[in-house]
Amino acid sequence: MNADRTLSVLLCDPDPPLAREAERWLSAAGYSLTFAPSGRPMIRGIEDGTFDVVVVEVRLPDQHGIEVIGGLRAKCPTTRIIATAGEGQYIQSLKEAAAAGAHSILKKPYSREELLGALELAMTRPLNCATPQRPAPDDSLPVQRYPSARPPARVTPDWIRAMGRIAGGRCGRVIGYLAKVIG
Repeated sequence: MNADRTLSVLLCDPDPPLAREAERWLSAAGYSLTFAPSGRPMIRGIEDGTFDVVVVEVRLPDQHGIEVIGGLRAKCPTTRIIATAGEGQYIQSLKEAAAAGAHSILKKPYSREELLGALELAMTRPLNCATPQRPAPDDSLPVQRYPSARPPARVTPDWIRAMGRIAGGRCGRVIGYLAKVIG
């Protein structure tokens, strides 16, 4: 964690008991926590730089968490985002959250150590690693083929027998049979 100031975390989750527990964990670890029970008001009120990390539940009552992540990424490019998802939707949410711009995903229910570890990891990762960008295929670029240094190999019965001796056992017998059939 950054030693010169308190890191601020926004937890957007519809579960107040979880927010109380997270506040206890994070304040003991030196974080400042703000709680938002839904996504739309949170996105309207947030500005870039307000929070260091935003932890967003994928299933929110008023808006899908993936949309919230996309809105946060567009409005607050310097904020790290951690998505949380329950057991049933964890794998699909992982893909969607990463595509929307989340730095990582945390499986619910999570422990104090898992939450603090995810926050530390999010703060140590560079901002540009949130969504790996693949270059778009460009058909206008010429494909250059390089000639091979050696001619293509020929499969001959002798070559197949040699591979059979190398392979040995049952595999060698099968390869030997193929050599007889070809040759």
